[in-house]
Amino acid sequence: MEFSSKHNTRKNMTKNLEFTYLQTLYRVCYKNKFYDLKIGVRNNEFDLLCNQLEINSWMIVTAYNPYSKKYSDQKNEFNNQQLKNTLLQEELIVF
Repeated sequence: MEFSSKHNTRKNMTKNLEFTYLQTLYRVCYKNKFYDLKIGVRNNEFDLLCNQLEINSWMIVTAYNPYSKKYSDQKNEFNNQQLKNTLLQEELIVF
């Protein structure tokens, strides 16, 4: 995927979109256990998992609907699998 620098700045994100991201519940799965995460809210169980896996920092990265533009489920799945494969090649832990 190619990224344009005009999309890389937070100032391009509308306040409504920022609000939506902040309200979103992000569900992470690891070994059939689910962790519900929200921006700015600690999840003690997920923190414990990160400690057990010796993870000092983490982030949520997805290839779904880049720049909040709606894509088909098929395109999103394809893009996300490519991203996952790339991250695994870099020997990163992927949930």
